[in-house]
Amino acid sequence: MPPPVVSVPSDGTLSGPRVRFSGKAQPGTTKIVLMERGLLIGATGVDEKGEWWFKHGHPWRPGTHTVEAIALFEATESAPASTTFTVVGIPEDSPIRSFGASRHACGDVCEHRPFTGD
Repeated sequence: MPPPVVSVPSDGTLSGPRVRFSGKAQPGTTKIVLMERGLLIGATGVDEKGEWWFKHGHPWRPGTHTVEAIALFEATESAPASTTFTVVGIPEDSPIRSFGASRHACGDVCEHRPFTGD
């Protein structure tokens, strides 16, 4: 069984923190399993055309990630297909994060903005 194709994110691309995966697999493939460094990220079904997609429920940390996709066809498992991409975002230790956290949350009517909330 051939490995699946990972179309998104393609190898070497930049991604925001809400990473989405998609691609194609041989028709008849029942499931795609996604792994990073041997840890399960998630799994998704494959439609009748061999297309699949998966959106992880949590934001990813900035940095370079390599994810492997494995196709399952009944009891057979494909070789992994991998994609390496970089998640961009505000690092956890960035001063930008602490500047925003130093302010009080605004309510419906906010005195420092030029509108009354209507």
